[in-house]
Formats: sequence, C-alpha cells, structure tokens
Amino acid sequence: MRPVTSARSLPAQLLLLVTAVACASSPAARRATVIARADADARRAVESEERLNVSRIPPGAVSVTPFSAPVGDSLLRPLGYALADLLVTDLSYSPALSVVERHRLDAIMRELELVEQGRVDPQTAPRVGRLVGARRVVIGEVTPGSANDFVVRARVVDVIAGTVTDVTTASAPFARLFEAQSELTFRVYEALGVQLSPAERARIEARATAQLAAVVAYGRGLEAEARGDATAAADFFTEAARLDAGFVAQRYQADARVGATATSAVGRVVDLGVNAVNQAGPARVAEAADVPLATSQILTLLLTVRITP
Repeated sequence: MRPVTSARSLPAQLLLLVTAVACASSPAARRATVIARADADARRAVESEERLNVSRIPPGAVSVTPFSAPVGDSLLRPLGYALADLLVTDLSYSPALSVVERHRLDAIMRELELVEQGRVDPQTAPRVGRLVGARRVVIGEVTPGSANDFVVRARVVDVIAGTVTDVTTASAPFARLFEAQSELTFRVYEALGVQLSPAERARIEARATAQLAAVVAYGRGLEAEARGDATAAADFFTEAARLDAGFVAQRYQADARVGATATSAVGRVVDLGVNAVNQAGPARVAEAADVPLATSQILTLLLTVRITP
C-alpha cells in the first residue's frame, strides 16, 4: 500500500484540480462562466447579423426584456427586473410558446449597450428580437403610483410586422404584487393569441408568498447579472435567500427549467449559417459549471484522484 501523501507533496496537477473544484463550487464563479459564454455567443451573433433570415423565426418564439423604471429608483428598478423574470417563467408554461433564455437576452443587451440605458423600446426591440430569435418581444415599464402602489405598462412588439400592441396599463398595490403579476401574464397571453388550459392557468396563479424585500433583492441580483457583474449578483441572490429561501429556491428551479427548454438563435446563427437560423434545436443539457458541488462531492472527487510519487 502506498504511504499517505501530504498536501505539500501533491503534484501540480492535483493542486490545479483542487483549485478548479473550489472555483466551480463558487456561485459567483459559476455565474461568471455562464455570463462569459453568453457574451461570446452574443458577439458572434451581432457579427453575423446580416445573415439573419427573420422569416424563419418561429411564430411562438417570444422574449421578455426587463421592465424599465425611473433611473435611480432603488425599489422600482429591481422590481422591473423581477417582474420580467416572473413573466418569463409563466410564459414558459404553454407549449405554444418558446421563451428566450434570460442569459442570452442579457448578453445581447450588453452587446448592444442597452443595459445601462435600462430600457428596450419599440425602436430597439425589433433588433433585439432578431438577434435572440424571438418573433415577438414583450417590453414594459414600472412607474410610481400612489404611496403604496405602482403602475405597470406592457406592450408586445412584433419583430417582423413592426407592430406594437398595448397589453395593459394598470396600477397595483405592492402588497398584491404576485396577483398583479399573474393578471399581467394573462393579458400577455391574450395579446399573443394563446389560450391557456385550466391546468396552465392554475399553475400561473399558484405562487409562493414572498416578502417584497426578497423580491427586490432578487431583482437587484438580476440587474447585476444583466450588467455582467457575477459577484454582485451572487451577493444579492444570497440576500434574497436569507429573506425568503423558498422564493429564491423556486426562482432557481424555474430558471433552470426555462434554460433547459428555451430556444435561442444566438449560437445557431453563427454555427449553422443562414439556412438554419431560428430552427428549433435540442434542449440544452446542464453543464458542470452550472451545477454546484457539495463538500461531500469535492471530497469524493479528491479521494478518487490517483496520486503518484
């Protein structure tokens, strides 16, 4: 039997492995990996923009951009990101729609320098839609109402037809945020011409109760991630989980499900050329960088590495 090898005598390969495992287990590192991959795809998509064949975009492909809010509003701005994220999840419940993954959309918005502007409008939405492979883009804004209310406005932009359809403009109290968001979802479905089954409606209406502070913290994480700041995003998501762990766990599960089933043309624009643009592709399989490693998994991995003298 070989003698136990001390940490000081570990070969360089094993030390590199330990470092890689430690980085892979970091939420910020995982998010940075996803952001970097999406940014690379976005750059290639913009470079290949002239080869896009928009007529091949599936009618059911839809994207939801972050809802804009007054600059510097520390409540409504993150709320606009959170509302859009919740809407993405709800739209993914219908098989009639294919929702663009948030990370892909964020990367395109960074590439087009739209994140800092904090809004996508009817003029910029068609280009965003073309680059992410969405036939229709849901845009919106959140503005102050009375002391305890907010006002939300949503519109649907058809990328090919160039039309803009008003969905709703309504006020809602902060205390009934989730009920208002569910009603907004139903209005968007109507504007998209999609009829929901009773089971789908029930899924949308079923919402775990969350503190407004948790929703805002989660929205700040989404905004930081949209800017490409993985460290700040991980910190805000951790704060949101501290306030309401159930809500954040639900959002993580929803994000993973949307990411596994979403259709995006970004990579296919570059890899397959104009004839394959926007055709349906296989579901994305989660990669190692997307999956957190528990301490026991790290120990198991280290123990299975063969150490040679």
